[in-house]
Amino acid sequence: MAAFRLEIEGFVLAMADSSSPYFVESYYAGYNYLQDVTSNAPLYAASYRYAPGGVGQPVASGSLIFGFPGKAIAFSRDNGDFKYDAPVIATASIGAELLPAIAMLCQNVSTADSGRITSTDVLVSRTSTQLLDAAALANQTFNFYREDCAMGGGNLQAMWFDAQGNGTFPSGSGSQTLNAATVTRLLNGQVLKDPSTGKLLAFSAYLYVHHDSVKYVIVQRQGNRTTGVTEGSLATWTQE
Repeated sequence: MAAFRLEIEGFVLAMADSSSPYFVESYYAGYNYLQDVTSNAPLYAASYRYAPGGVGQPVASGSLIFGFPGKAIAFSRDNGDFKYDAPVIATASIGAELLPAIAMLCQNVSTADSGRITSTDVLVSRTSTQLLDAAALANQTFNFYREDCAMGGGNLQAMWFDAQGNGTFPSGSGSQTLNAATVTRLLNGQVLKDPSTGKLLAFSAYLYVHHDSVKYVIVQRQGNRTTGVTEGSLATWTQE
């Protein structure tokens, strides 16, 4: 109900902007780096609002309503990249055509010793399909890891699934293999404890269409506790 309320409030906020009498809303599911690690459900609803252009034309500018509670910021497109107003200071767009299929939003987060750029939110288009069965990931490999709006270091392994949907996941300096039944439970919200770090992990898998090709993405959340998370992170595993 909270997510639906936010969506309604965002719609009302967009209606109050009279810069254009006509607009389009594209809806997204939003994940936050400090949300509870009790399932793989998104925390809030988000949306891009923009004036309609020509058929198939990339969206040039508009406003983005995201976060919990929701806030509206302006965005624009610059040579294929999406730029956002404060407090977003860095972004990573995945599968971007008219709009991103997945958008990672990074903000400056205060820490005890200094500030750092952190991937605070990941938005997934509602045109994407969430995958709930390991069989849907059979034979898929994810070679690209992003965190804090940057590609992961070279020491990060790939994540992959065999023909039966058994998955191999990076874990510390090694990896762990989970059978298809366990992968299915993870895709349906079961939380995984990383044996090497003790941190809690949640995975959400989606497929989307990009340039007429089917692509897959996994949103990975990590937290130091189930609720009241104080040390969390958001990352994506993608195919590019």
